Amino acid sequence: FKNKEEADAVLKDLEKIDIRFETKDDKTLIYADNVEISHRLHETPVTSMVPIIAAKAEVRVTSKNFQRKIGQSQNTVMTGRDIGSEIFPESPLKIFLTASPEVRAKRRFEQLKKVKPEITLEEVLEQIKERDKMDTEREASPMRVPKGAIIIDNSNLTVEETVGKILEHHHNMSS
Repeated sequence: FKNKEEADAVLKDLEKIDIRFETKDDKTLIYADNVEISHRLHETPVTSMVPIIAAKAEVRVTSKNFQRKIGQSQNTVMTGRDIGSEIFPESPLKIFLTASPEVRAKRRFEQLKKVKPEITLEEVLEQIKERDKMDTEREASPMRVPKGAIIIDNSNLTVEETVGKILEHHHNMSS
């Protein structure tokens, strides 16, 4: 933020936003002030701003409170770079899902080229490396493997195999 007034205004807006989730046809839809925004969350303008905004301690506090409120109100599977370390460190099952930057870039490139055909795999790889660097080096809630987390590297796994491994850990925990 350029100054305290700007930061205060953004935080005030964050606290006023009504965010809700709805399941429809086996998909989770996310609404902000009754506008469906799910499809926009992975667009480049959004993903490029997330690490910059998320690095602000004030934003982290507000978002942590919001995420905790969601998780405490219902059974929740939540994804994010600090969910197990900062938001729900007491969670009985924490999965730290990882893959090599090259594999993640290839996966992201396959998603992005449909909506942004001019993007290159090299650009996506550079963006991923930069995001990882920013997220691991930020002062507020840096990305790290949570204590007690199960690390799954899915660089060479399909989505189905990854889900299978997670469910296996869940079933082992429940037994």
